[in-house]
Amino acid sequence: MTGRSPLRFGMAMPIIDHGGLPLDETTMGDIFQDAGYQTWLVGKWHLGHDKRAYFPNERGWDHSYGSLTGGLDHYSHNSDVLMGVPDWRRNGKPLEEEGHTTDLYTREALSLIENRDKEKPFLLYVAWNAPHTPLQAPEKYLQQYAHIDDEVRRTYSAMVTQIDDSAAALIAALEKEGLRRSTPAIWLSDNGGLVTAGADNSPLRDGKGNTHEGGIRVPGLVNWPGKIRPGVLSQQISVHDWLPTLIAAAGIASAAAKPFDGFDMWPAITDGESVERGDLVFASLLGRRALFRGQWKYVETVPGVPAAGPGGGPGPHRPGAGVGGAPRGRGGTPGALRQELYDIFTDPAESDNVAAKHPDLVKELAAASRVIDAGAPAIPLRPNFLLRGGGRFQRADPLEGFPEERGAHVIDRADE
Repeated sequence: MTGRSPLRFGMAMPIIDHGGLPLDETTMGDIFQDAGYQTWLVGKWHLGHDKRAYFPNERGWDHSYGSLTGGLDHYSHNSDVLMGVPDWRRNGKPLEEEGHTTDLYTREALSLIENRDKEKPFLLYVAWNAPHTPLQAPEKYLQQYAHIDDEVRRTYSAMVTQIDDSAAALIAALEKEGLRRSTPAIWLSDNGGLVTAGADNSPLRDGKGNTHEGGIRVPGLVNWPGKIRPGVLSQQISVHDWLPTLIAAAGIASAAAKPFDGFDMWPAITDGESVERGDLVFASLLGRRALFRGQWKYVETVPGVPAAGPGGGPGPHRPGAGVGGAPRGRGGTPGALRQELYDIFTDPAESDNVAAKHPDLVKELAAASRVIDAGAPAIPLRPNFLLRGGGRFQRADPLEGFPEERGAHVIDRADE
């Protein structure tokens, strides 16, 4: 959303209670809105919900629809993050609607395309919740996978196919409106699949919550008839790159107040030009970190963080849950710092750890991986509803006349 690494903001985990994308950061919505675009955000926001100033309509988006948080029940629209309170809004205002999140998001996006101001360009960002847990799919999609015995995998597959149909519907709408040759369509995923919830990232290692390739190497597709030739791009592209790349594709001036961490990859996408880039650093809520430098990928696990189990990822966010969804105190034990080094060009499955062969390089990359967030502000973000001072989670229903500026915050502690 900013073209900048969240590590610069001190954020390496989802926003579960307080905080949000810092208000002095410029968003994709801000930049395109200033350039005269209609800006529409449909789906999951998850960049701040406890103050109205964090809402998408205050961050450059003319129209917003969906959830401010994550972990949404696809039918009731109750939020895991808000401890079971509904989180369904249009332009910040609570909304009651029936239907699966995927279908509702797609319907809203289609309506925006059809009823747009045809004199102005638009930027449409659709963030479907599926196939995030809880795994829920309409019966007509489940029937397509009746041959899969594993109920979890069957439902996951159904949810992905429902997304496929939704994406196809948006492409068809662009075609109907005569917009296909003036509108690039871009598809990407935010993280690798959670293997304990139906996903399969093979032959890549691990999954969601990890900085091995199964957790961070994801599909990316760009389609623009007449502008982009069919093919496969072998160059590395990061999520940080998309904002500077879109700015270049649209031919607009950036109004960002701070430098991007991402690179303009438009020459690579359109003409296959080689784009030189610097180090790329990722970190996860489980205390894992990775740095890419050319052919090398350095991976580490921070001391005091439980090592990943066979599933390679965290379970759904829920109170009292530890790593992998196990209750705290029973799932995993803190381990010593683990350092790994891979030639990611020849070993994308990360099967041959060559750290012992290159100790000086490991030391160098370990230090470099911390430069990006050195001195970053400490934002009080905690995974899995950890309470200050321990104790049990207690939730009160939203109060009558709750202060407007507090947005979607839920009273969740006795000391508040």
